[in-house]
Amino acid sequence: MRLHIPSLLASTVALGLGLSACTKPYDDSADVKAREAFAKKAVFEEDAGRMWNVASTSEVQFEQDFSIIMYDPPDDFRAHAVRWMGQNAHVRLKTHGPKKMKLVIKGWVNEKVLRTHPVITLYIDGQYLPYYYPAKVEAIKDHYWIEAEVPARMLQREWVDLNIRLNSIGWHWSEPPNLQVAVLYGFSWEEAP
Repeated sequence: MRLHIPSLLASTVALGLGLSACTKPYDDSADVKAREAFAKKAVFEEDAGRMWNVASTSEVQFEQDFSIIMYDPPDDFRAHAVRWMGQNAHVRLKTHGPKKMKLVIKGWVNEKVLRTHPVITLYIDGQYLPYYYPAKVEAIKDHYWIEAEVPARMLQREWVDLNIRLNSIGWHWSEPPNLQVAVLYGFSWEEAP
């Protein structure tokens, strides 16, 4: 069964309302997870799964210095989904108890505008998080692909704060999406093997 756009939007709105209408910082109850699973299934059935790579979920919440989800080309929700980033982008991440986690961040930087390749630094609750670029993507111009294993010692709270800092973004007085120099198109947060 294929859903129509209004149905897809209704489910996405319902998911968003469920996440924001709780007394805890983020509701991760069984009801919210069921609605999230329904929304994810609907998005993939509509061939719009690229959006899920940058969508807030019950375990990943995109906050300050991120734009809303945008599409390239615009007006096509099945197209490439992205979020523009500012200089100090903030994501809230739900931990899985005393387990190490794997973080993958993929994006693109407009080096023509910046006239440099910015240094990206990651912090979990203010602590520096070392990462690496996989060898398979080191040669891709203007793109970044960050993989990091987050040790359990950095994940002592139910929710932790991830800050993605860029040392150079050009005109820092602009805010996403008007800034348009750094984009996020992939984000993954899961238990490490």
